[in-house]
Amino acid sequence: FPVTILLLILLVCIAHGISLFNNYNIDDELVIENNDRIAFALEDIPGIFTSHYISTETVKADYRPLTILMFAIEYNWFPDSPGFSHFLNILCFCLFIWSLYAFVFSISKSESFAFLVASIFACAPHTTEVVASIKNRDEILALLFMTLAALQTHKLLLDNKKIRLLTIAILTIASILFKSTALPFSLLYLLFLASYQFPLKKLASVFITQILSILIVAVFIAVVLKSPFRQGYFLEDPLAYSNNLLEQIGLALNTMLHYSAKMLLPLRFGFYYGYNQITVQSVFNLLPIVSFFFHLVLLVLAIWLALKKKYTISTPIFSYLMLLGLYSNFPIHYQGIAGDRVLFSLLFPFSILMALAIEWLNQKFNLKAAPAMTSYFWLCIIILFSAKTIAREMQWKDRITLFKADIPHLDKSAKAHFILGYQLRSMAKNNGTEQSSNTYSEEALQHLNQAIQIYPKYTQALETAGLILASDLLQYEKAIPYFEKALIADSSAWKSAYNLALCQIHLNKFSEAQQSLENAITYNPNHIPSLSELTAITYSLNEFNICKSYAERWSQLEPLNPKSRSAYGFALLETKDTTQAVTQLKAAWELGAKSSKHASILYYFYKENNQDSLANLYRSK
Repeated sequence: FPVTILLLILLVCIAHGISLFNNYNIDDELVIENNDRIAFALEDIPGIFTSHYISTETVKADYRPLTILMFAIEYNWFPDSPGFSHFLNILCFCLFIWSLYAFVFSISKSESFAFLVASIFACAPHTTEVVASIKNRDEILALLFMTLAALQTHKLLLDNKKIRLLTIAILTIASILFKSTALPFSLLYLLFLASYQFPLKKLASVFITQILSILIVAVFIAVVLKSPFRQGYFLEDPLAYSNNLLEQIGLALNTMLHYSAKMLLPLRFGFYYGYNQITVQSVFNLLPIVSFFFHLVLLVLAIWLALKKKYTISTPIFSYLMLLGLYSNFPIHYQGIAGDRVLFSLLFPFSILMALAIEWLNQKFNLKAAPAMTSYFWLCIIILFSAKTIAREMQWKDRITLFKADIPHLDKSAKAHFILGYQLRSMAKNNGTEQSSNTYSEEALQHLNQAIQIYPKYTQALETAGLILASDLLQYEKAIPYFEKALIADSSAWKSAYNLALCQIHLNKFSEAQQSLENAITYNPNHIPSLSELTAITYSLNEFNICKSYAERWSQLEPLNPKSRSAYGFALLETKDTTQAVTQLKAAWELGAKSSKHASILYYFYKENNQDSLANLYRSK
């Protein structure tokens, strides 16, 4: 066994080792990169277990406390160390490959077959997103702990020690607390044990234990958190906005075909899919029909094999179809419609089927079945898989290399184009030279326009494109239509209204700017920049009473800002409320607004009111 395990670790290192030199990448900011919540999480460990995985002002969703705790510990020991984070990912993946090998060996009693399964999993490019993405380490650990629970189940079947039920419960709960995606494996592993003739009566006790463990976590989540689920918006989950059953089934079949194609031909991957990369269409279109008959054939084959009592073959087919159904978007919707990390789960039954196929080919061509590495078929698969995995790991070097590698075949994904456009804009803002910045900005605009073309109501893309034109390229006239379209798509998009107003101010369209700013504060009444601009515009248009009301709101929100107090004071002067004006201007003066205009007003006010001592304080100023 040690030699076999070392060979498996070597295969993992060959296929994935290059990721040690990768930087942070997409979604890593959720768990470790520049994340203040993670940096200070250890100061409130109970809070980790009573809060959402994603917790922002606008989104509170999911529950993965062990994931948060793990990254908090890592960040406190090795802050801003992507290389170390990638090392931990590879280490966790090695542990999972060991557990997978041990489980397959425990049920099959074949070292050669277990090695085939584990080695295929270790090198398969289907695993790249999970291993290369620091954020997706929770996928590895969730499945690792569920596999460890399966190993304990096997030991329970052999020695009948009831204490193992407690261990199984703890491991199952730990798996869920990392990420709930491994939940189906609590059943799948039992099915595999049953397919190898382990007694169903003993398996039933394990099944009940795991169900109770799941219920404990579910009840805790229900009590502590109102909802662990994230409400997807249209680009992530278009089915949430459709009641058309035929379209829902059609998308489900398209999604299943998408995953099956990736499993069979792992050539092209994507960092994000979403609308409309996997087409939302009626079940009666060509692709859904092809998908239906393809997977129906698999189902019929699995049933026929089960009737023939060839459970070792039928079980992985049933398992594959069950997992595929769970991620098909029907009836449970998957955020982003599809994701390459799903391939990591699908690879378990798929690698078993591949191992069975290699053994069959060995027998067919009278090749030695053991040791597994003497098989030419195995060697070809490992070489091809490893080469593709290495190439894919290199594409995961950083965000821009990943996005640019994938975007040519994500031509229908609105959000993929937006993500790349947004990243290019960030590079433009952080670039030192104006020429390079403009080049990045122009390229960003191309992708944002592509996103808008795919989904014309894409408010974020419209806003970002407008910002590039207005703030980065100073093309205010061209920026205006983008902000206007964003407001048509979403009348509550107050940021678009504010940025539209700034463009109108630069073009001296002050009345239009006033309307835009009033629209902005309708949906965000406490937006200080909008109130500030409204105060300035209404003052310049001699609308002093209106100006006074905006300035008052501004000064109430920022009482220690000399600009807000000054603006309020000057507006009060114009409305003949001199006493209140002096109060505000004096406060502004004390806060640092020591201009000659302030001094002159304060001097003459105190002079006229025979307060010479106070007047003299401002005379010299």
